Amino acid sequence: KKNEIIFKENTQESWMYDIRWGSVGIYSDFDTSEKKLLTTLQAGDYFGEMGMIDGSPRSATAVALEDSKVVMISVKNFNNYLKERPTKVLEMLQHLCKRIRDLSEEYIEAQKIINEYSSNLEVYGVAEGATLAKMREFVENK
Repeated sequence: KKNEIIFKENTQESWMYDIRWGSVGIYSDFDTSEKKLLTTLQAGDYFGEMGMIDGSPRSATAVALEDSKVVMISVKNFNNYLKERPTKVLEMLQHLCKRIRDLSEEYIEAQKIINEYSSNLEVYGVAEGATLAKMREFVENK
């Protein structure tokens, strides 16, 4: 049903979902004032595959944005799902590659901003704070 939570961030379950009709919003920090809509998914899209595949807790909250039908796919029936819908294999790989590529681009941009900011502090003789030092150490070691 509309506004129903499908799963919550940081919960652990071994399902992924295939949207047959309707739409689903994927949110970070859903139960906080920092709530952010990360993406909107439509019929034909799927979500929750990372948690199903690697068994890690959910990285976001999924909410039905309208009355929707989603099919739950367990680890046990994942192979059958892929046999029945072979085009989904390539779609999933493309989707995961896009996520990795987007995160890589964001990381590189953050690295540039941190390095530029740090360099400007040194020019003006301003001491680098502990937080900025940790950020710089992180981006330099990755």
